[in-house]
Amino acid sequence: MSVFIKNIPYGKYSLSVVQDTDESNDMTYSLLGWPTERYGFSNNKRGLLGPPAFEETLFEVNNKLIKHSIMLK
Repeated sequence: MSVFIKNIPYGKYSLSVVQDTDESNDMTYSLLGWPTERYGFSNNKRGLLGPPAFEETLFEVNNKLIKHSIMLK
């Protein structure tokens, strides 16, 4: 999937994505608390027992075209 966003102000940003396969509009978890749907964060960072630190996922938007790929786990 590709998403194109135009006219974003310069600055630092972070992205997270969820493949909402059950169309619940939220992340779905197992009884043990593990995600049952695919997800990912900018810079392809992973946390050990939860999401990665916000600072690890930051990227900068400037006047250049940015292609940012996120691998889903």
